[in-house]
Amino acid sequence: WYQRRVHGLNIATRINRGQIDIVNPMQVVFKGRKVGESEAALLVKLGIKPFTYQIEVQAVYDDGNTYGAAVLDITEDDVALAFFTASNQIAALCLEIDFPVAVTVPHSIMGAYKNILSVGIACEKYTWAN
Repeated sequence: WYQRRVHGLNIATRINRGQIDIVNPMQVVFKGRKVGESEAALLVKLGIKPFTYQIEVQAVYDDGNTYGAAVLDITEDDVALAFFTASNQIAALCLEIDFPVAVTVPHSIMGAYKNILSVGIACEKYTWAN
């Protein structure tokens, strides 16, 4: 049986101390190709289980929208970057329209300090202790 299966796959063998040895390394299963009966029987006899099964996502459907599978490759760093970018844009908009929010308070205080400092510098006879 074993000799018939091995020679059916064109694998060079020899008998060494009562055991059948495969002379050269040989690949019998290839990705994307159907595994034949001879290959499967040989792998079972050798105790090799090279098979894995997985789902390959082609697209994502969410709330009426379809997205490519690449949207699943988003990392935590990508999400954090998007959040901080949006936060900075909101802060810039709120500063521009003079709408106070928690994010703009430090900028508003610094701007007020700079205005007061520039008024103090513009006064010729005003001095202060350092």
